[in-house]
Parts: sequence; C-alpha cells; structure tokens
Amino acid sequence: MPSRSIASIIQILEWDGLGEKGVLKRSTLQERLAKRGYSAGQMKMYHETSGAVRRFQKRCRNALWHSDIKYEPYLPIGPNGTKKQVYMVAFLDDATRFPLHVAFYPMLDARCVEDAFREAVRKHGVPESVYFDNGKQYRTKWMARTCSKLGTRLLYARLLGRFNISQ
Repeated sequence: MPSRSIASIIQILEWDGLGEKGVLKRSTLQERLAKRGYSAGQMKMYHETSGAVRRFQKRCRNALWHSDIKYEPYLPIGPNGTKKQVYMVAFLDDATRFPLHVAFYPMLDARCVEDAFREAVRKHGVPESVYFDNGKQYRTKWMARTCSKLGTRLLYARLLGRFNISQ
C-alpha cells in the first residue's frame, strides 16, 4: 500500500508549485483520489495475497487453462447475407491470464471447442490441467480421450446447489 499520507501529498504538490499553500484541502484530495481508485481500501486489493481475486491462480504458465464460450452479436454471414449469431470460444492461461486462443464460430457445438483446444495446444504446448464448466460442448468423449492421451488433467466445475448462488 502506498505509504504517503494525504498531508504529505499536499505538501509535495505545494513544493512542486502545483498548488498554492493552504488552498488544497485534505478532504477534497482524498475524495478525488478515491473517485479515481486510489483510496486506502481500493489499494489494499493490489497487495493482499488472499481473497477471491487470487484464490485459484496457479503460479506457472501452462499449469491450468480455462475455457469459456460467449454469445456474440449477429453478423451477416449466412446465405444471402442473412444474420447469424456467432460464438466466441476462448482458452486462457490461469497464471498469466494470457489468451492462448480465441476464435469465433457460426455454430455452437463440440467441434468449435475441439478446434480451439487443438489450436491452443499447437500454439502454446500441452497444459497440465484444463478447467471447464459443465456445458455439453466440453463434456465429450473426444475431450476426455484427448486429455488422457496428452496427460492433461481434465477438471469440470462443481455443480452449485440451489441456495449457494445467493450466498
């Protein structure tokens, strides 16, 4: 967490000629810094090692990959320029948050996930583990066989109970 107090920041600004002596008020500067994300509470999250932000983060690259499918807008890619919905399939490295492979597909089935996974492995090597939700595009025999042959641990999200969502 930054060690300078509001009073010392005001003093530095006055010394540098960026504010007249006695004009800058502590409460005003503190309020403006908080609006821009620099309050003490907001800055703590960058220095804490625990919490929801870092809970599942692996330490090295290719230790764990995540994948997700997002529904994207309708594009004129159908016959005669008719609009069809496209789907984005993304694979991200957990430690680096680097997008390993991102692609758009005109259909939503297991083939798009298989293709994206194949490309991510081709570009970045074999991961130790992959983590998917329980979508039918991920729970396929092909994915189980491929991960087994590659020596990759296949992980699926646990199903949440009915009341866990509100907690």
